[in-house]
Amino acid sequence: MKANTALGLLLCGASLWLIREKDATGTRRGVSQLLGLGVALLGILTWSEYIFGWEAHLDQLLAKDTLGKSVPGRPAMPTALNFTLMGLALMTLDWKRRPNFAQVLNLTAVLISLLALIGYACGFSPFYGQSMAYPDTRMGLNTAVAFVFLGAGIFCARPHLGLMLILTADTGGRLMARRLLWVPVVVPLLLGLIQLKAGKTALEHREMVVWLFALANILVFTLIIWWNASVLYKSDLERRGAEDEIKAAYSQLESFSYSVSHDLKSPLRAIKGYSKFIQEDYGEQLPEEGRKHLNAVGANVERMERLIEDLLAFSKFTNRPVEKERVLLDDLARKTFEDLHREVKAREIEFELGTLPACQADPTLIKQVLENLLSNALKFSRNRKVSKIEMGFHPTADEAGRWVYFVKDNGAGFDMKYSDKLFGVFQRLHHASDFEGTGVGLAIVQNIINRHGGRIWAEAVENEGACFYFSLPKAKGA
Repeated sequence: MKANTALGLLLCGASLWLIREKDATGTRRGVSQLLGLGVALLGILTWSEYIFGWEAHLDQLLAKDTLGKSVPGRPAMPTALNFTLMGLALMTLDWKRRPNFAQVLNLTAVLISLLALIGYACGFSPFYGQSMAYPDTRMGLNTAVAFVFLGAGIFCARPHLGLMLILTADTGGRLMARRLLWVPVVVPLLLGLIQLKAGKTALEHREMVVWLFALANILVFTLIIWWNASVLYKSDLERRGAEDEIKAAYSQLESFSYSVSHDLKSPLRAIKGYSKFIQEDYGEQLPEEGRKHLNAVGANVERMERLIEDLLAFSKFTNRPVEKERVLLDDLARKTFEDLHREVKAREIEFELGTLPACQADPTLIKQVLENLLSNALKFSRNRKVSKIEMGFHPTADEAGRWVYFVKDNGAGFDMKYSDKLFGVFQRLHHASDFEGTGVGLAIVQNIINRHGGRIWAEAVENEGACFYFSLPKAKGA
């Protein structure tokens, strides 16, 4: 291994170690990018020496190498290319605009290293950089292995992106990838070695060896596909069974909700009517304590009616089919806020709406999401002299490649230790005397977002405000 090669690998390792955590500090990230830049420049200067035939005087700075006769101390061309690719990958590992750019660079470097390993396995020196012009320069076997491990480390450093996301996500794609990813790597190599060995021992039947190699490929890949198809078939049957059970449960919930609401509304109407009759006919004869109790009965009847209506609304949005189309979320958010603002014109409200990318969603259901989140922001910030509400999106997509939007306010906030109860039906984190509501609105929002394949979560500080994040699929073509 050349001295410059060893230095480049050490710099790559140090750069990767500094940003091994996704939330690495700015200083660590900056130092890591500088090290990555140094590795990339080392690679660029080296392969430019090969291409343009000039001498950058880098080859013997660290150690005097007299073993190579043509270009002593200079790393091979594949090594230089790998340093360029991996250096750039380390620099752009957390690049928000193109999160998979570093993954592609790293994968290319790994493939160059695998080609060098194949060259050593089959004895074909051009694969590891040896040529007639530079017969004494090549990528060493240990260097190729080191690059493969380094590439694996770069992939694992960001498991929420690219290939590692597919391998670690709890989806059918993970099952497929884990079962099939090794096939295009291992099987062709083994069959290639067998063909090479057979070709050397049966020179007079070379055509027969080629056709037997083709037959072996067909047989092996057919068996592997058959095996994986059977596993996916069983998995799909289980999924369909689970979906049928969920549909049956939703149907029962809808039937139960309507029957309960119908059975409860009649006695509630009777209680409300008789309470009104008593107030009108005997109100002056009742003592003050009695009138107070009667008013409490009326208030609780109204609260029960709101609970029933919210339960019906939850059932309605739970069972409504999702019809996705391209939705311009900023236009929808602006119109929704304007409708809500008409009801609270007397308040001073600052509403900041960023440029929101289009999503692929059901416009009616997403309008309900925006109504619930924005009305909550208005409600919980009403005690502020100036209510500040902001809606925007994060330029970085989530782990599944969906847009992440947020609605933020400067209102009452909540204690994060109770955040697990936030999206439950009839769950409230504030007293009803402080803020009205039944605790169904956020449950409806979570249900709608989940049915679109997204997720919702919140961050808050008591008396400082709350921020609700939700993710939705990108619009087609976005």
